Amino acid sequence: NPATATVLGKVTRSDTGAGITGATIQVGVLTTHSGADGSYQLLNVPPGDVTVSVSAAGFRGAAGNVVLQAGSTAIFSPSLVPSPSGAPGAITGAVLNALTGQPVSGAQIAVTGAFSATSQTQADGKYSITPLPTPGQITITVTAAGYQTVSASAVVKTDSLIDFSPKLLPAG
Repeated sequence: NPATATVLGKVTRSDTGAGITGATIQVGVLTTHSGADGSYQLLNVPPGDVTVSVSAAGFRGAAGNVVLQAGSTAIFSPSLVPSPSGAPGAITGAVLNALTGQPVSGAQIAVTGAFSATSQTQADGKYSITPLPTPGQITITVTAAGYQTVSASAVVKTDSLIDFSPKLLPAG
């Protein structure tokens, strides 16, 4: 159909490279499952800015943003990391001064959206937020006295592992 797009790919294991059978691939309201070799194809995807989400039992999920043009085909072939049974997800990182590379101690990290959480960087600039109680769209905002504020958005699952390590520019 020239008015729609196609998303296809292969879902594999990060440790062995083998295809993952039965992974769930979702784009908007459209859903399919990977075949015996991990391959999948989603037809008649409406064009535009879309998020392709992939999940499979026993693996950490993956997602990617794609801009689809009518009549185009996008390839999304994630390599999923096996997750320890019931392991919670986490948002971790280190906040550094963009000019000096030194850690920023006491920076505030706030998560809003699908859930709310806060943390503060330690003397080494590191922080951690875990567990991730609710899947969905989140915004991570980092503020520190004397620095410009930085934000980023992500789509998370409860077992996602996100590294957000911004370099802050001094304000002014």
